[in-house]
Amino acid sequence: MNECNNSNMTKKAWCIANNINEKQFFYWQSRVRMQLVQELEPTSTLTPKPMASDRIPAHLVRSNPDAVLHIKDFTLEINNLLSPELLGLLIQSVTHA
Repeated sequence: MNECNNSNMTKKAWCIANNINEKQFFYWQSRVRMQLVQELEPTSTLTPKPMASDRIPAHLVRSNPDAVLHIKDFTLEINNLLSPELLGLLIQSVTHA
């Protein structure tokens, strides 16, 4: 996965170039991420900061997230650039909300 992320190629292009089934790549990527989240110790609580505006800046909006998590009343749209540490904090925060 690191090789793919460092390749400057899309995940699909990298999978094709390396003869890897794209669905299997994303399956294992999600398994690894979930394992990392489970291994994280609860070290802090994530507190959302209010935005100055009720609009999200256009450069932060992504119309096609790599994963969408529905936990309780929350929906998290996640892209592959999110660090496992931050993902763990987000999941911990919404499950304890």
